Amino acid sequence: MRFILSLVLVSAFVSAPALVRADEVLPTVELAAESDTGVVGDNITSVRRYNTFSGATPYGGATRLLFFTDAGGEGSAISLGFVQAVSSTTWTFNNSDWMFDEETFNFRLQNGTGPTTDTLLRVTFDSTPPVITEDAGEFTALDALDGAVEVIQDTLPEAAGTYDVIYTATDRAGNSASTTKEIIIAATLSEETAISVLTNDATPEYSFHSTLAGTITYGGSCSSLTTDAVVGVNTVVFEALADGEYSDCTVLVTDGLGAQTDGGTPLSVSTFTVDTEAPVITLLGDSTITLTEGDTLVLPDIEATATDTHDGDVSVESEGEDAVDTATAGTYVITYSAQDAAGNDAVEVTRTIVVEAAPVVSSGGGGGGSSSGGSSSRRSSSSSSSSSAGSIDSGSEGQVLGASTYRFATELSPGMSGADVSALQEFLKSEGFFTGDVTGYYGILTYNAVAAYQKSHGLPSVGRVGPQTLVLLNQGSVGTSEAERLALLTQLLALLAQLQALLAAQEAGT
Repeated sequence: MRFILSLVLVSAFVSAPALVRADEVLPTVELAAESDTGVVGDNITSVRRYNTFSGATPYGGATRLLFFTDAGGEGSAISLGFVQAVSSTTWTFNNSDWMFDEETFNFRLQNGTGPTTDTLLRVTFDSTPPVITEDAGEFTALDALDGAVEVIQDTLPEAAGTYDVIYTATDRAGNSASTTKEIIIAATLSEETAISVLTNDATPEYSFHSTLAGTITYGGSCSSLTTDAVVGVNTVVFEALADGEYSDCTVLVTDGLGAQTDGGTPLSVSTFTVDTEAPVITLLGDSTITLTEGDTLVLPDIEATATDTHDGDVSVESEGEDAVDTATAGTYVITYSAQDAAGNDAVEVTRTIVVEAAPVVSSGGGGGGSSSGGSSSRRSSSSSSSSSAGSIDSGSEGQVLGASTYRFATELSPGMSGADVSALQEFLKSEGFFTGDVTGYYGILTYNAVAAYQKSHGLPSVGRVGPQTLVLLNQGSVGTSEAERLALLTQLLALLAQLQALLAAQEAGT
């Protein structure tokens, strides 16, 4: 083996004639050894200081390279060459250059006739390759100098067959050892990419790995137009499948000589379920709600539901509700969406919120309002006559007529409370629209009851009592029992008698 030894003198002191011991100043050096295949030795710094002299003739302050034949670097020295101050020198050696049996050699530098440096470079010649052993199919390698060495295996082919595989180990000196083993690769199939356990793709892709090229045979409920298999990964597309679970699909490959993968046992495709049917959204409440500026939007506690044939109940997401501004006239849309576990999206459902501009309130006439923003009221007039027949009193707002009639005069909306709300709840309860307790508070139950009442009478189901609903309530605000009907009829007959008496008195006066 050939190697190159490089020496670089970083600094050195050249003696003057008057300075007898000036040559004892040690040089600063760098030593390195490199073989044909890489570094073969370690730069070892001695822990001792060697001050022995070689007895050679001084060389005027130049530094010489010494070769020691003993392991410690203290025995007989052979001068190999010289290096001047601040210069570099390279020597090339072969092991055969020296007639020594040792495998390890040591090198030092000496400054003139002075002491040698503490820098010791030990170079070891290594021509012995590592030893490879096999244990239960595992290969390891051990080198006399390097210890454990990595074993590299040749790349195995993918196709089924019998192959001679080479295993190689190389030490730091470049010595290599190799061994060969016969490897049999069986004809097998393995699942590469399974179909999702739940998929909305009726023609899903399936990937498997084969070590045998040939014809694909499909079994069970699955089939594909792809019938040729290659060595490696194969991806096929199953033909259209109906919704449902599939656990019986298989794949088998047969080559031209009749050889089959896994000895003829098909590969089972992992169970999967196809679900292509989207959930259905049901909107609760009216699809269109009309409000007046300033009204409060009250939506059902559950605005919409979604049902899926595979998943059952599915959560519903809404978008656009935060954008509804009941203080600003306009049309707003709330969108409801849903998706099942397979990724099927339901057809979106919308609810439209129409906010109408508030009417302008005049200060006179039958509007009963005030332009100054005060509360509006409505009162019915009463007429009287000096006739002995008496007078007719048609009643006033908020007053019980007879025993069962209540006149509603104030618009009502969610969040309000009081006697008007209690009367409203009692009336709606008598009509079969309100099922809660009469509390006098306008909450969600009252809102739903008013909306249902409005819908049943052909009015927009806004859930609040506006002018049209007031008229409707005052037309029908009579109890539904037979006794109440009789009481009302009696009252009407009495009023009719009074009216007839007044008419008769007027005719007599003329």
